[in-house]
Amino acid sequence: AAGLPDTTIYNVSEYITIHHNARAGQYKANAQLYINNKVVGMVTSEFTLLYPSSVLEQAWNDAVIVLAHNYNGGYDFKAFQWYKNGNLLLGETGSYIYQPLEFGAAYSAMLTETNGIQIMTCPLIAEPHEDISLYPTRIRRGDRINCKVSDKAVMYVYNATGKIMLTKALDEGESTFSLPLQQGLYIVNIVLETTQTAQQFKIVVND
Repeated sequence: AAGLPDTTIYNVSEYITIHHNARAGQYKANAQLYINNKVVGMVTSEFTLLYPSSVLEQAWNDAVIVLAHNYNGGYDFKAFQWYKNGNLLLGETGSYIYQPLEFGAAYSAMLTETNGIQIMTCPLIAEPHEDISLYPTRIRRGDRINCKVSDKAVMYVYNATGKIMLTKALDEGESTFSLPLQQGLYIVNIVLETTQTAQQFKIVVND
């Protein structure tokens, strides 16, 4: 009817491309609406970019940690709240959670920056990690070997006849060392201190 306001409804959709270097944070996007090359309105959308899951790291099979400033892209946090599959984990308010992880479950954290802004992380999917690893297993005399264990451990080195050649205590985490061995085949047995979990490796030493 004459004199009534225009009640036409316009459905407008637009995609925003986020630069790959964009940092997590809270953003606004302003969109101008045009009809016949004339601005007829403005629409403001607010959105949040989550922290990438790379700010988190799974440590062994029983911990997920928030990486520190030097390793997470330069973010500093003062408070933490953990979630599992989107559900609040009561009491888990530290920079890490330490519990048997459910493989395939999604772990995330609400992180509070030093300026008070709170932003959620993208989820980290827990996967089984080896408790004991040793590499390489084919070396030359004097080469260094990398070992990683989830707990303090003891390494036993046997020659091909079963005679023990070396016993070495290992600290939790990664270590690198060389073995004073002659050419030949050796058996390395690593036993974790707490669980007594053991794993055996064959090492071939060449000249």
